[in-house]
Amino acid sequence: MKVKKVVLQFLCSVLFGCFLTLPVLADEASTAEENKNIQGTLMMTAAETQGRKQPSDNAEVMAELPPGTHVLVTGPKEDGWYEVYYQGEKVFVPAGALTSPALDAEALDKEMKKAEEEDIAFIESLEIQRKAIARSKIWSLLISVLILAMFITGIVSAWKKGKNAKAGNGER
Repeated sequence: MKVKKVVLQFLCSVLFGCFLTLPVLADEASTAEENKNIQGTLMMTAAETQGRKQPSDNAEVMAELPPGTHVLVTGPKEDGWYEVYYQGEKVFVPAGALTSPALDAEALDKEMKKAEEEDIAFIESLEIQRKAIARSKIWSLLISVLILAMFITGIVSAWKKGKNAKAGNGER
């Protein structure tokens, strides 16, 4: 009886725990869905600045952004403020605090060439593996046929030997 009570309590706690977590999972999923399609322009903070809830110096501070922080500008410049996406939140940053990030085109080209070379090497190794698999299939088929031929030869040989032995016994 005590075991039934413990099992029943366990099942109830598991079911109750599942119902408590369902709304949380739904909220996380809806937030992830909202954040998935955000588009904008990548910019960088030139100096330490604050991300605010509204485009105003008096608005609540939502985030501290150190110099060199990359942010995604999601809205147009309005009254000297940009709407940006930073760490999962939309905040407002003064336009003077943002600059376009400096891109090193040469380093980017080198990285892209290296990635392309790695891709080519991977594809070549994949083709070699495919050919090896095809060869192994052919060899396994050939070995199976040879084993089958040897087995059939053994059966035919034994059958003929038995037939010859019967014929030899019949002649005596």
